[in-house]
Amino acid sequence: MTVYWEYVFAENFLLDLLLVLLSLACARSKPHAPHVCVAAAVGGAEAVAFPLLVLPLWCAYAVKVAGGILIAVLAVRKGTFKTYLIAVCSFFFFTFALGGLLVAAYSFFGIEYAEGQGFAVERAPVGL
Repeated sequence: MTVYWEYVFAENFLLDLLLVLLSLACARSKPHAPHVCVAAAVGGAEAVAFPLLVLPLWCAYAVKVAGGILIAVLAVRKGTFKTYLIAVCSFFFFTFALGGLLVAAYSFFGIEYAEGQGFAVERAPVGL
């Protein structure tokens, strides 16, 4: 299977952009384009680089959580600790909520899932 890093980056950039904007709305923080774009770019870069790392499972989770925190914190222009905390919590909430929605959509449309192999995405766009 061929994976094009440009598509991986672009898709994750757009999804992280959406998640960051939703998180900033929850934190009542005004979006600042450079901060939002940098945060989304970090998310896209993480999606490209993460599969290249060989990490134990516990370490992989720690890296993903730290990456999510970094994305949310980078998106906030200025704020109090409370603003950062709300942005981070809402970023993870929307990530889990929309990720669960994606799994439900895959299930609804009958896209097969084989444990350990991921979703068979040949029949549907990855960003469904």
